[in-house]
Amino acid sequence: MSQLFLKACFSAALIGFFSTPAVADNIADSRTTGDRNLSTIDQAGVDVTGASEAFIVQSGDRNSSEIGQGKSTGIRQHGPRSANVTQTGDDNQSRVEQNGPNNTADVEQTGDGNESDVKQGSVDLADDNEARVTQLGDDNLSRVVQRDGTPTGRRQHGKRSAVVLQDGEENNSSVEQTGPNNIANVEQLGSGNESDVLQDSVDLADDNEAIVVQMGDGNLSTVAQSEGIPTGRRQHGFRQVTVLQDGTDNISNVVQQGPNNSASVEQFGELNESEIFQVGGDGTSQNTATVFQSGRGNRSRILQAGKPTGKR
Repeated sequence: MSQLFLKACFSAALIGFFSTPAVADNIADSRTTGDRNLSTIDQAGVDVTGASEAFIVQSGDRNSSEIGQGKSTGIRQHGPRSANVTQTGDDNQSRVEQNGPNNTADVEQTGDGNESDVKQGSVDLADDNEARVTQLGDDNLSRVVQRDGTPTGRRQHGKRSAVVLQDGEENNSSVEQTGPNNIANVEQLGSGNESDVLQDSVDLADDNEAIVVQMGDGNLSTVAQSEGIPTGRRQHGFRQVTVLQDGTDNISNVVQQGPNNSASVEQFGELNESEIFQVGGDGTSQNTATVFQSGRGNRSRILQAGKPTGKR
């Protein structure tokens, strides 16, 4: 027996499944196989030029999927939005919230007890948010936030893309991008890995990129490239972080604040630890840090701060 709860709401209170196409041309489709599955699609866009598409496929028991596109809580959408969710297994949960133009979310979960949360929001018609989440295994957790107009006042202008792949058990990934041209690619293969990526800026010239690959168990990686945070630190230019950890219990922390920072960390073996902190002065500085560790019990710490004449 399958249970289906499907709701498609237009600003004109039309049901998209059974009416002729409205001005918004919203499309919703949900298919479930199994017992006690819950599927909810809420479409309430107000822009006549924007179309919302939502597709849900669930196979198994006690799976839950919720897609919100322009909810009645005051969130508004302008431009096309697309959300695709596929869940296979038991007790999986997926939530997709899209607010603003040109949002795309693809979520695929195979296994038991996986949870995915995608939030996309912007007000600039030039924005292109894209989130792709794939979780294979059990009890994996993924959180992707691509948002504009949050209470912190942060703004997005340009293109943001986040790709998360987790294969194993009890992996935890969090990606938050606010600002122009952010790209985050996270792969975790193993169990008990944790990755946290924060990219935040308001300068139209900023190009943030973070790639984290962790293979093994119990690895921890933290990447922060930010602007407009309470400390008042600023970014101008391009920042790039690449972290690869292969082994067990490796730890890498990278924080970059300022112009033209680049950090690359590779750790092979067990119990390696690396910390890189770079803070640029003005738009002319170029910080670069590269760390390679192979073996056990290695430690590395690099600090570069100040203007070009005062680097450390």
